[in-house]
Amino acid sequence: MPSASTGCLIVSAVPSVVCRSILGRWLPGSRGAATSSPLLGIALLLCGIGPGPGCAGRDWRAAKGAHTGAAYRAFVTANPEHYKVPEAMERAEVLDWAAAEESQTPAAYSVYLGAHPQGPHAAEAYARAEVLAWDEAVEQGTPEALSAYLARYPSSERIGLANDLIEDAWFERAKTEGTEASWGRYIVRYPEGTHLEEAQRERERLAWEGTVEQNNREGYERFVTRFPTSEHLGEAQRWLEASRVSVLQPVVVLGDSWQPKERRASIARRIRGEFDRGLLYDLERDFKIKRTLMVDLNGGPAPHPQEAYGIEPDVGLLVLTCTETEGRRFEPSGTATDISATLELFVPPTPDPVWAISLSASTPERAYGSSVDALHQAAVLELAGQLRGFADDLARERRGGL
Repeated sequence: MPSASTGCLIVSAVPSVVCRSILGRWLPGSRGAATSSPLLGIALLLCGIGPGPGCAGRDWRAAKGAHTGAAYRAFVTANPEHYKVPEAMERAEVLDWAAAEESQTPAAYSVYLGAHPQGPHAAEAYARAEVLAWDEAVEQGTPEALSAYLARYPSSERIGLANDLIEDAWFERAKTEGTEASWGRYIVRYPEGTHLEEAQRERERLAWEGTVEQNNREGYERFVTRFPTSEHLGEAQRWLEASRVSVLQPVVVLGDSWQPKERRASIARRIRGEFDRGLLYDLERDFKIKRTLMVDLNGGPAPHPQEAYGIEPDVGLLVLTCTETEGRRFEPSGTATDISATLELFVPPTPDPVWAISLSASTPERAYGSSVDALHQAAVLELAGQLRGFADDLARERRGGL
C-alpha cells in the first residue's frame, strides 16, 4: 500500500521477497551482480530506498544545492538510514574542515569536532582550537576568559601558566576597583597568593580610612576585631577607651505636646522626676550622675546635643526626647496621652549616638483618677517603667561596650 509522510509519497508496494531477489541479483558483491549503476539505482528505487522523487530525494537535492557541511549534516539527520549517508558525511567532513580552515576560530574548529569526532582532521582541529582559544583568552586577559579556557581544556599543557594569569587578573581587577571588598575577594581566592602581602596592606589601609571617616564605635570595634596586628590598633583602642564614659549628663527634651503651653513646664518636670527616680537611680551603680537638664523645644528644631550642651572628656550625654499626642477618650472628662520617646547616649569621640532606643507609651486602660493630670501621670509612669529596663544595657557601655 502507498503511504504518505510529510507530503512525500513513498513507494513500498514491492514484496520483500521480490526485493531480496532483486538486491541479490543487482547489489555489488552479490552472486551474479550487475555492474551497471543505473540498473542498481532502479533496483534500489523499486525497494523503496533510492533517492527517487520522495522526501529523501528532495533532501539530497537540497543538500547538494547548498553544498555546505551543515546542509549535508541536516540530510543525515533527516534520513539516517539512507544509502547516501556515507557520501553525505564524507562531503560534510570536507566542507566543515574547509570552513574551519577559512574561519580560523575556536568556534569553527569546535563545529568540526562536534560533527566529526573521529574525522581525519580531528586531532589537528582540537590542537588548533586550543591554540586559538588560548590566544583569545590571553588577549581578553580577564579571570572569566582564562577560567573558561581551563574549563574547556582541562588537560592543557598551559594549566600552570593559565592559573598564574588568572591570579594576576584578579589582582589587577582589585587594583583597578580600589575597594576594600575587591582586595578581600582576591585574598579569599588566594590566601597564599603571590600578591597576598600587598593585597592585605591595601585592604587594611582602606578599612582604616573608612573607619576614621565613619567615626563611630561600631566601626572602630569592627576594625580592632578584623585587624588585631594593624599599625593603627593602638589608635583605634584609644578611640574606644575615650568612648567609655564614667559620668552621665542626663537631658530631658520636651518636643510637641497636645496640651496647652502653660502646662509644658509642669509636664517636663513630671517626666524629669520619673526619669530621675527610675532609670537614673538604677544607673548610679555604674555612673556618676549629674543633675538632669530640662529643655523645652516649644515647637522649635532640636539642636545636636553636643553642640547644645558641650563636650567633656569622660562625660556622656544621656538624652531623653519626648513627644506627646492626644490619645483615646476617658469619660467623663479626660483624654489619654500617647508618648513617643527616644533615649540616646552621646560620647566625646563621635557625634553619632553610641547607643539609642525608641519607645512608645500611653495612659493604661485602668488609671487612678480621670483628670488630665492623673491620666498624663499614668502615661509618664508607663514610660518610666519601660526606661528602667535599659539600665543594664547602658551599664555595659561603661564596662566595655555591648
